[in-house]
Amino acid sequence: MTEQQSSKPRTAVLDHAAYPHIFTAIINIAPTTALLALRTTSRTIRWRVDRVLVDNLVLVGRDGRLAVGTRRPADRHTVKLAEMAPGQPAAGATYWLSLVSTARVVDLRGDLQLASPINVNTLRLHPDARYPEAGEWTCHTLVTFVHCAAWATVPRWPALRPVRVNAKRMVLTITIKHGRGLRPHQILHQGDHVPPGVEEVVVIIKDDVTRVERHQCAVGIYKTGILLDIIRQLLYFLPGKVVFVGVDVLDPRIFGLPMGTPCPLLAGNIRRAIGDYATVVLGWSHDQVDTALAGLEMLSHHEYRARVGLQEYEMLSKP
Repeated sequence: MTEQQSSKPRTAVLDHAAYPHIFTAIINIAPTTALLALRTTSRTIRWRVDRVLVDNLVLVGRDGRLAVGTRRPADRHTVKLAEMAPGQPAAGATYWLSLVSTARVVDLRGDLQLASPINVNTLRLHPDARYPEAGEWTCHTLVTFVHCAAWATVPRWPALRPVRVNAKRMVLTITIKHGRGLRPHQILHQGDHVPPGVEEVVVIIKDDVTRVERHQCAVGIYKTGILLDIIRQLLYFLPGKVVFVGVDVLDPRIFGLPMGTPCPLLAGNIRRAIGDYATVVLGWSHDQVDTALAGLEMLSHHEYRARVGLQEYEMLSKP
């Protein structure tokens, strides 16, 4: 028997270019889960699927200014609600629902005063987003992006206001920036407790401070401002499942440790700092502290990216 005869027969592949009508019919009737699987078939299939299932829908309010940077602009469909016909709320609500019903990820930017409900996989609130007062939002993952000033006298974050969102996972991505005129944006979705139904809270700390600026500001950047606020925010979420991402961006000299200290050792010091703050300032008992810290996991960006995958990591950490 020759080598060609003994080889296994190839699996028949339907040529999407030769039979576009067949793929169009499949895509039109396929459920969302099947569409997500079809996206990985080929570039052409992905293009066709994305016409039905928008990968990332960016909704811009009437007064919102759009500033989107992405390496894959084709994956983002931008709609400026200011272009909608004025004085037609019913038509606007229908248009709104037709957009979000096919999106996996919805970005909110600017002032969105639409009361229609949202039910998507991932809802992302940007620093300039202001939510509508009415309507029930349902999503699996709620992501809020916050910009925070990086200097010793950083002002306290404003009082946090809750928003009516039903979510299983809440992600708070804090980007530390350096600049004298910078002030923290208001966090829109989180009150002093995690709403019922949330199973996991992820706090991601990013650092946009350059090496030169970090050298100039030294330890004071995190010691008196950012780190204390981070600890306060983590205590809002505890007890419960909390993942803190960004141990690798904090300066170990805060705890008297040398530069280059391994992340596990630095994470242990942060856990002790959280426990000390809860005990001394809040008056928690040692049992309460132990119970709260049992659900806290501290990871570097590399570790979290390896866990969730690059695409998921970028969706959660990059505006």
